[in-house]
Amino acid sequence: MRLFLAQLTLAGIAASPAFSQAGRWTTLEGKPPLVIGHRGASGYLPEHTIESYRRAIELGADFV
Repeated sequence: MRLFLAQLTLAGIAASPAFSQAGRWTTLEGKPPLVIGHRGASGYLPEHTIESYRRAIELGADFV
């Protein structure tokens, strides 16, 4: 049942207008969102470190 719900959720996300065919999120105007790495890539590395800032840039942050 959980697998079915997960597949159903993913199908709904992929069909939403905010999710383009290229697999990237878009704004309501169809533009790519502005991504800000406020504390670097804090989900991957400790906050406010050079390594975290580098990782945020590698992941595509527009501003750090």
